[in-house]
Amino acid sequence: MAQKLVSIKFNNPFKPYKSRKRGRGGSPGLLRGLTRRKKLSWLLFALAVTVGAFFWGQGKIVSVADGDTVTLLTQEGPLKVRLYGIDCPESGQSFGQEAADYVSEVALFEEVKLQVLNTDRYGRSVALVALPDGRLLNELLLDEGLAWVYPDYCKDPRCAGWLLKEQLAKARGKGLWSEKDPLPPWKWRQKNK
Repeated sequence: MAQKLVSIKFNNPFKPYKSRKRGRGGSPGLLRGLTRRKKLSWLLFALAVTVGAFFWGQGKIVSVADGDTVTLLTQEGPLKVRLYGIDCPESGQSFGQEAADYVSEVALFEEVKLQVLNTDRYGRSVALVALPDGRLLNELLLDEGLAWVYPDYCKDPRCAGWLLKEQLAKARGKGLWSEKDPLPPWKWRQKNK
């Protein structure tokens, strides 16, 4: 029985990509086929989104409204900040006052850095707050069992790690997890409208 030889041609991965259009180099991808003006628009949009997502500021925490809301004094004036990705018990809930007291204990009158990620419907800056030693206040509240990861708003990749912190605090029975079945604040707010 005769065997038929099959020839397979592989592309050389070390050979630069050449556009199929004559005389023009280029690369395949998302922006292929767009005019220069549209490419520039996309670039400016991407730059604006990136700069907005990585705005870092600093200030001194001068007041604590509750466990997840503080006011900073910045060079531009007072700035109300909602801690990103977490939700602490409300002041009328168990451990609401403990969460506010903890934030006061570790952060009040401290010079902190913040990464503003968004602005909420109340005009507060939603941010990650870093203490002088580099620890994130957002994470410390989870470690101490004084906050939940806020599932509707915590969409960042770090939220998966924060869920592990929440589960660890729960397993250890820390803070609000010392209670049998603590009610998350978003459900408590719906119930108490």
